[in-house]
Amino acid sequence: MNKDNPKKSLRKQLIQDRTHLNPLLKEGMDEQICQLLISLIKQKDWLRVAAFVPSPTEPGCGMVAALSSITDQLWLPTCLPHYTLGWGQYTDESSLSPGAYGLLEPRYVTDDKDILHTLDAIIVPAVAMNIHGGRLGKGAGFYDRALEGCTTPTVGVVYEHEVREIPMEDHDMRCDFIVTNHCIRTCTQPLPPTSK
Repeated sequence: MNKDNPKKSLRKQLIQDRTHLNPLLKEGMDEQICQLLISLIKQKDWLRVAAFVPSPTEPGCGMVAALSSITDQLWLPTCLPHYTLGWGQYTDESSLSPGAYGLLEPRYVTDDKDILHTLDAIIVPAVAMNIHGGRLGKGAGFYDRALEGCTTPTVGVVYEHEVREIPMEDHDMRCDFIVTNHCIRTCTQPLPPTSK
């Protein structure tokens, strides 16, 4: 691993590992993630939720259809200039179109990140997470910027084997929950080191 940039090296390896997952295995893991997301949302009675449209290699494929059936409002991100996110409401598949990075995004962006403060929960993508909710993203900082100062509960989505130790920096966001293909984790912040 590159000692000069361990986050970059780890990110590259984990993203590459996802491309080698057996398609049938991945499909089963994605279904489990969707079912656990539904379970968490129903348990918490979250009705207004933001999520994302996973790329074909990301965890949680199928989540948008699953979540739209149990929420009153489902908001999805659009990539805007300067590595920022806008948000549009999902109604059905026709409300999406390919965006700047080839990912499906809302056709109409109606709100900026301020909408996130009014929602019940925000489901975010990750490349890996640690048990305290620390998140390794893809490196552009879209979600670090969007969620700065936001107190709405956040849920990171990864495969179970992607919950691991990761390099963290002060600006990296941390999630309140982790949903994997095995379980739902409620995250707690690590205790500060004790002075001797």
